[in-house]
Amino acid sequence: MVLKFISRFIGKFLLSTSLTIFILTFFAISLIGNLDVLKKSIKDELTPELIIDQIIESESEKLSSKQVIELCKKNPQQKGCEEITNPSLFFDEQLKPLVSKLEEIKPQVILARAASIVIFLLSVLFIYLGTFNMIVTGYMVSFSVFLTSLFYAVFYKFLIPSLPNIIQNFLSQSKEEIPKKLIEVFIKIFSNWLQAPVNVVFNLCWILTLIFLPLTILFYFLKRKQSKKQSSKGQ
Repeated sequence: MVLKFISRFIGKFLLSTSLTIFILTFFAISLIGNLDVLKKSIKDELTPELIIDQIIESESEKLSSKQVIELCKKNPQQKGCEEITNPSLFFDEQLKPLVSKLEEIKPQVILARAASIVIFLLSVLFIYLGTFNMIVTGYMVSFSVFLTSLFYAVFYKFLIPSLPNIIQNFLSQSKEEIPKKLIEVFIKIFSNWLQAPVNVVFNLCWILTLIFLPLTILFYFLKRKQSKKQSSKGQ
């Protein structure tokens, strides 16, 4: 009995781990595939006018946007002019290491997805060794997948999209003087980048939930029927 309990415990742990990794790989690959949206958001949101306005606010000598633009036109080599006239290019340069790193790990993420499927199969084996009953194993696996998928559907749909607001609150309370407008812009860029990956994961979790809910119900009634037969035989 103890060995069966341990086997079931290991099986359930491996099952949850495999699903977590499996779902996370979809989120990670979607984030990598959504890098073009990140770049576009930076280009659209970080306009020269916005950068100039923030610089003007931080300078003791107040200048108009037109004056700053004229100064940069006359002396484009002046410090800060490249960032002012083409901020998206500047931030693209800053993003290159991140983009390269994400592209490098993509094959590893795909490998992790394959590993999660192997772990899932192992979990089913351990659960079976803890029950020696295909129907009970089917019920336990279906019920666990259903609950885990439902949890992650809620998690990715409601908690992950709230990350930008959490970051915004943190930055707003930070001792570093970060212009409020810039915080809002960066949060908007980050939110745009997250939107598609969140939808991909939510749809995946919803599909898994809809598949394994009826399977859970089916195996529940089969398990109940099997228990009744065993009880009648015992009598």
